[in-house]
Amino acid sequence: MVVLPLECRTTTPPPSNKKGADLAAPNNQFAICDNLKRLQLKAYLNNCNANIKINVCLTFIYCNFYYLICPFGINKSFQTNFIRSIMQIKISPFTLLLCLLIGCGPAEKTTENQSNDPDQEEWVALFNGTNLDGWEIKITGFPMGENHKNTFIVEDSILKINYDEYDSFDSEFGHLYTEDSYSHYKLRSVYRFVGEQVPGGASWNVRNSGIMLHSQSAGSLELDQDFPVSVEMQFLGGLEEGVDRHTANVCTPGTAVYTDGELNTNHCIESTSKTYYGDQWVEVEAIVLGDSIIHHVMEGDTVLTMTKPMVDPDSIFINRNTTEPDWASFGISNPQTWIDRAGQLLSEGTIALQAESHPIHFKTVELLNLKGCMDPEAKNYKSYYVAADNESCVYE
Repeated sequence: MVVLPLECRTTTPPPSNKKGADLAAPNNQFAICDNLKRLQLKAYLNNCNANIKINVCLTFIYCNFYYLICPFGINKSFQTNFIRSIMQIKISPFTLLLCLLIGCGPAEKTTENQSNDPDQEEWVALFNGTNLDGWEIKITGFPMGENHKNTFIVEDSILKINYDEYDSFDSEFGHLYTEDSYSHYKLRSVYRFVGEQVPGGASWNVRNSGIMLHSQSAGSLELDQDFPVSVEMQFLGGLEEGVDRHTANVCTPGTAVYTDGELNTNHCIESTSKTYYGDQWVEVEAIVLGDSIIHHVMEGDTVLTMTKPMVDPDSIFINRNTTEPDWASFGISNPQTWIDRAGQLLSEGTIALQAESHPIHFKTVELLNLKGCMDPEAKNYKSYYVAADNESCVYE
């Protein structure tokens, strides 16, 4: 038979048990009452006479046996004997009333704490699996919002960049932009290339697409602009067995980045990822921390890191083989705004999915915002935030 503690002593009890400890052991006889004190009954117990303390202790043991005891990892034999002991207790009206009043309190508090767990990551589905809500379309030569030849569609819960209605591709570069801008975040997506490139697409665009980070918004593009000023996480698919074609590279339309501590003005910079062949699904992640650093991650490994994303310091859009700014060659007739910002760091922007003539599917596009309320006293505080937006804090 398990011996229950005879009183809830006001003196300091032994250290609380670690998980898996045997509550029946002599040194642990006060663990139950210690647990009660952690349930905010310390003041009450310390000011009551011994009989009331015993009654309160037994009440909580009877009403909340599993809540109080199971977290300590006791064995089955102890559970059985302990329950038998508790069931022999004569419950007085006072005890029953106390049980009804406070027996359910801890469980309710636990549910609230779980719903506001500051360590629980709250990923947001940018693609909702149903439609294009939250996104804006811009295709070269067409007004914002016009989905030329149904380039962007949703079928079977998949976001598809689709060329079924195209007879040929005539530089109709398209992008699907988020309505909102982001600065500090993790972005993850599952994509795959499918089928064949539409006729007319450039050879370098076979199994070529990407996601634009820190991008200008859809509404700020000129009518004939091919690509947004942005930092592209470029996706490439393998074409020839045994020939490397890395994915999660970076390309820089109108921008530049630092790699290994030095300004890198190459338009595209390769990652160290493996090559993905065929129509297999591929999961990719980007970690974007404002204007400081961007990581590209594949299968848990960082395959490319860059720092200081900026507007191109030499006012070049893509082609560095020319002595004159090349913005007009890509449909940007009024680049002065960007030229005036040469070398300016990019700290935020929209996110855009690219359409460059080869069909690609997106199963998921999810975002974990790393910017938010960093006040631990607020209800919406998150421990993983790295940038403060304390105007968003909620206290009631």
